[in-house]
Amino acid sequence: MQDSRFVTEDRARDICREFLIDRYHRARYRDAKIEFLTLSPTEESGVSAYYLEGELEVRSGTLVAQFLFPADRYRFKMWVGLDGGRVLRWEMT
Repeated sequence: MQDSRFVTEDRARDICREFLIDRYHRARYRDAKIEFLTLSPTEESGVSAYYLEGELEVRSGTLVAQFLFPADRYRFKMWVGLDGGRVLRWEMT
């Protein structure tokens, strides 16, 4: 039986999505698409974590702007702790 404190890969993806969209960039990134390119277990500052890397695609706000301009794409990196699911560190470029 798995200990409920420990985060699964699916839960790590959900934590990352929630952090990027719901908590940090609520208004602008609400309709964003997230594509995960890497998800692997690692160690960050002596703590076991999942390393997630991917792309965030953000469309322009209005329908006209969406038609005229391509979506903005950002790359992100995030480390989510295995024990409890806390975001340890993240980067976006």
